[in-house]
Amino acid sequence: MSLACNSPPYSIDLDGNYILHVPADTPIFRGDEYEWEHPLGVGSYGGVHKVRNKESNKCFAIKEKRIWPKDEILKRVYQEIKLAGNLIHPNILTILAVESLPGKVRFLSNLMGMDMDNFHCKDEAILAFVAKQLLEALSYLNQQGIVHRDLKPSNILLSRDCSLIKICDFETSVNVSTHVSPLTDAGVLKYSAPELLDTSLSVKGTYNSDTWSMGLCLLQFYLNRFPIKFKRNDFASVLSQIVFDGEPPTAPPDCSKEFQDFISLCLQRQPNRRASLQKLKEHDFIKLNTTVGRDGKNLDEKYCSKFCLVGNVG
Repeated sequence: MSLACNSPPYSIDLDGNYILHVPADTPIFRGDEYEWEHPLGVGSYGGVHKVRNKESNKCFAIKEKRIWPKDEILKRVYQEIKLAGNLIHPNILTILAVESLPGKVRFLSNLMGMDMDNFHCKDEAILAFVAKQLLEALSYLNQQGIVHRDLKPSNILLSRDCSLIKICDFETSVNVSTHVSPLTDAGVLKYSAPELLDTSLSVKGTYNSDTWSMGLCLLQFYLNRFPIKFKRNDFASVLSQIVFDGEPPTAPPDCSKEFQDFISLCLQRQPNRRASLQKLKEHDFIKLNTTVGRDGKNLDEKYCSKFCLVGNVG
């Protein structure tokens, strides 16, 4: 799947607003076909709303992103449009349709229960439930030649019935066949693997930066804080600490040995020392927590309702 995007096609209206031209095969929707109910979240470039289709009465989510005359912003949004409908997997949020308007672009998707930005849980069976599905999503992206590069708790979603974990937001994703430039977005920075911040650390043929990000997310869910304590919050200091300073974070001793080892295999500063996705899928932390339990019930199902209680799914 190609993600090359040199100069996205756009026009400028009489008021000076930029309008992105979506590819001809992109599914299109109209925002006036929906009742806008209430906001679900707000970000630096826009927000997400719960909406209801006027004809079917079914609820959806619309993510709205503002665009302005900055080449990198235009490229990112256009890239996400190009991916719309092409990534089809149970653990990836599918973009159903797109609406391009003056100064903004809207993405229509199915309604999820919550993101995991404020999620906290020490139950390792629940953490394994999350990890197992993240590994499935990352394996699928790997097969498509895609690296997400912005995996963080706010981009990990839980379905309303607590049965599925999905990842979203692919505007910083890249194809492994293209040249990968270092990240410079402070919002992305702290969950990024060292080789995304300093490409001299990259290993040819190794594209597992999302594994590092997943390890940080899982450890954050357990600790209820970001795993790295930064000395200062400016860009240069954070970058230096992730890339060069000390040892990567580890799971605390009150965790099981399996969870400690799983996190260690994810959080290796050298990309070629991180475990493969397949090895992580077969790790005891996953197998012991997501296989058939003593009562004969699959633990994915057994912990689903408990997950909802922990996560306060709305």
